[in-house]
Amino acid sequence: QHNLRQGMQVMAKELRRARNVFVTEEPGSVRINFLRSPVGLVSYTWSENGEDAYKIIRQNSINKKVIAGNIKEFDLELLTDAIIIDISSSSKPQSADSEAVEDSQETVQENEFKLKGKIALRSKVYETKQP
Repeated sequence: QHNLRQGMQVMAKELRRARNVFVTEEPGSVRINFLRSPVGLVSYTWSENGEDAYKIIRQNSINKKVIAGNIKEFDLELLTDAIIIDISSSSKPQSADSEAVEDSQETVQENEFKLKGKIALRSKVYETKQP
């Protein structure tokens, strides 16, 4: 739960100062690219697949950092001058190989946490949805 709140705070702080925000949503993944002075291009990504599955990753030209893990869902609602971020996280570790997790003999109680935040943007948002 703390990890989820911290991730939301990091994104909100940067997005408030973002310029040229560009969002790409595809089935099972979301990417937000924007410019932030003096850092330059910054990206946040989330995906259901790959090495960084179920993590929100912050990346710029210098480094790549996990800002939140065990993220089940990462949704965006784009408005004219704001973005609404809706994040769901689980206390049970997520895996890109969900069948292996489901077949496990271990029974783990899963707790789900949700956060939703509206972040005012200082620049126009651009959205591209890919099939």
